[in-house]
Amino acid sequence: MSTSVTGNDVAGFGTDECVDVKVFTTRWCPHCLRLKHGLRRHDVRWHEIDIETDCAAADFVAGANNGNRTVPTVVFRDGTVMTNPPIRTFLDTLAAIANRDNARRSPCER
Repeated sequence: MSTSVTGNDVAGFGTDECVDVKVFTTRWCPHCLRLKHGLRRHDVRWHEIDIETDCAAADFVAGANNGNRTVPTVVFRDGTVMTNPPIRTFLDTLAAIANRDNARRSPCER
């Protein structure tokens, strides 16, 4: 599933330039562990948010997943939301967003 986030909510990045994605998880979720292993293996910078300790995050995840608190739920810098993505799909989306962002910059900013 892929949707988009708008506005200044729990999934917002603000000025945090060091993070590629936010990953909403729980400690016991095997799918979360698998995704985080893939993120580490591919040197992705992420911020993890445990929905069991953050009520606003749990509400965000439920809102992004038709009322279900399905994890991992990933939010990319452009607002794209994916739920339990295979690592290859995740990496392809991350690369596409990076390419799109790079194309928007002037040659002096690249």
